[in-house]
Amino acid sequence: MIRVYLASGVRASEEEFERTDEEAELIPRWVPLAEAVTAVLEGRITNATTVSALLALQALRSACPGSGSVRLRPADAPFMQRPGRG
Repeated sequence: MIRVYLASGVRASEEEFERTDEEAELIPRWVPLAEAVTAVLEGRITNATTVSALLALQALRSACPGSGSVRLRPADAPFMQRPGRG
């Protein structure tokens, strides 16, 4: 299992760093949520974690229109128990 966090107050930095491994070919871009969701639905974003995070955020914002801060689970909330897991 992995955790996905919603960052707020993020801004671009002038500081450069060397990207390596899986980050080496990434090109950072700021895009509106609607554009990212469209990219998911068109199959241009296919990473499962990214897809689920973007669609979850879209669902939360749709459920609470006009709300600047949507109530999410705390970052340290325990994972839910599932049948068959110890």
